[in-house]
Amino acid sequence: MSIFTLILLEIIYFLTADPPSFTIEPSDQIVKEFEDTVFLCNATGNPAPKITWMKGGKTVAHGDTLRFSANKSDSGKFWCLAENGLGLPINTSASLDVQCKFQNNVNMLRSHFRTCNLLN
Repeated sequence: MSIFTLILLEIIYFLTADPPSFTIEPSDQIVKEFEDTVFLCNATGNPAPKITWMKGGKTVAHGDTLRFSANKSDSGKFWCLAENGLGLPINTSASLDVQCKFQNNVNMLRSHFRTCNLLN
């Protein structure tokens, strides 16, 4: 391959390269403990961005969909990062509030849900 061809390919790549941009961002959610929870996040770009989910500074999943059964320790902020090697990764977040079931001492037959953090 000639140097001219390499330069031309580099120019074409530069002109068609596109940094990531979100097309779907996750939404804040309130769920009951042990309920299935789904967060969605998607981004476009060229090359296609890779999606990483993080919570508390740790990677928890990869891909557009984050799905799990909610536990009280899951309450907090989940981050969606999109990167494709062009510039810095972009990010967005959503909060999860996991509600725990508790029994009313006055009337043991009635159950209610409250934010787990308020009970502990």
